[in-house]
Amino acid sequence: MNKKRILIISLIIIFTIGLVWIIKNKNGTKDNSSSNKGYIVNLGDNIYIERIYGYTGDFVEDGSDKEVSDVWTLKVTNKSKQDIQFLRIKATLDNNQGIFDITTLQSNTSVVVMESNASSLPNNGEEYKYSVENLAYFNSSLSLHLDDFKISTKDNWIQLENISEQDITNDIYVYYKNVEDDIYHGGITYRVKFSGGIKAGEVKQIQSKHYSSKNSEILNLTYLYENI
Repeated sequence: MNKKRILIISLIIIFTIGLVWIIKNKNGTKDNSSSNKGYIVNLGDNIYIERIYGYTGDFVEDGSDKEVSDVWTLKVTNKSKQDIQFLRIKATLDNNQGIFDITTLQSNTSVVVMESNASSLPNNGEEYKYSVENLAYFNSSLSLHLDDFKISTKDNWIQLENISEQDITNDIYVYYKNVEDDIYHGGITYRVKFSGGIKAGEVKQIQSKHYSSKNSEILNLTYLYENI
């Protein structure tokens, strides 16, 4: 075989490998540079699954904190410019499925969410089709209304003081998520309710067993203001 023919064959092989690489990466369904199993799934709307793996620890999605092992878990990142209020991801393969519910995922943040029924990670979890079943964004920006309230916290307690000059007579809700390594832990968002509002200058405390001064982040406060 002459040198010219060898050169031509080598160029064909290099071109073929390069073409396969371009096609594979264009599809945007897998990136082996990611940690663990290395899967990146594009769900659309700049929402991505960056990891698919089995989680062992406390199951937080139903608030029970029961001990679980190898639960089907996703790391999901919101790279859009909007804050997500609710996101349901459905995973399907043949007659099998998994459901992952996420609440309050801000723009450019990530969350680790476990399968809603604590299902174990399938051996072929990467072969499932992952798609968005429901998606809703917040209509307005998240706010702690710091002009009206002073929020103080300690483990298992949230304190709210009405620093405005108006009585708030409607229920007040404070929302928070737990965080590990700068990633929200659990699709669940915890909520504390201050029933009947708070009068001007008044302070109220509510116990919340999932709140940790080290690992929790308050994300939003909502109330209905009536000028009466």
